[in-house]
Amino acid sequence: MDQLYDALQADSRPDIEIALGDIDKGIKHISDQSAVLGAIQNDLDNRDDITDTLKLTNKTLLSSIEDTDIIRAISDLKTLDTGYQAALASASKVMSLSLVDFL
Repeated sequence: MDQLYDALQADSRPDIEIALGDIDKGIKHISDQSAVLGAIQNDLDNRDDITDTLKLTNKTLLSSIEDTDIIRAISDLKTLDTGYQAALASASKVMSLSLVDFL
């Protein structure tokens, strides 16, 4: 800007054109950097949206885990335990038989 001011004071057309060219280069550089920052901002916004979606998904999964029906879970466990105990008892009786028991 000082260069343009000096060129205007000196009424030097070539210096004015050079100063205006430098100003145009500066404006283009600022415009380019603004575009880069805009792209970075869009990327950050997209990542923020993805993070929000993942947080919601995790909360939904956690809620479904925490909301397990305890009574049903205990009942299912007892049913499985009863079946396991019956299988153990049956295997124990079969293993305790000998050839003499079959005669």
